[in-house]
Amino acid sequence: MRNPKDAFTSLFYYSEMASHWVNPGSQSEFLHKFLDGKVVYGSWFHHVKSWLNAEDKEHIMYISYEEMIMDLKDTVARIAQFLQKSLDAEVIEKIADRCLFKNMKKNNMSNYKSVPREQMDQTKFDFLRK
Repeated sequence: MRNPKDAFTSLFYYSEMASHWVNPGSQSEFLHKFLDGKVVYGSWFHHVKSWLNAEDKEHIMYISYEEMIMDLKDTVARIAQFLQKSLDAEVIEKIADRCLFKNMKKNNMSNYKSVPREQMDQTKFDFLRK
């Protein structure tokens, strides 16, 4: 789960790069569309609220982006525990290391560099900016 400010910012820049999507316009214009839920994927607020109100809460793990930033290894361990998978400290360390932005930026499987420019124009922005 991401906070709405982060979701808005990411979707705005992604929309700028995604050549096959409609141009998002200015940030101000896009903000109004985002708040009204008139963006790709619909309303962030309705989406998050629907998951927070889900009936089967024991099978849903809520985790925020901020939690991952604060302690990624602990987050990986919690996810593994939720999935009932036993991981030793070395595996948790490797997973956390591969999930760091600095490493994801180098990995063509996560940085969108292999996507054709006609679909994702990364001359405007890097897909992974942080």
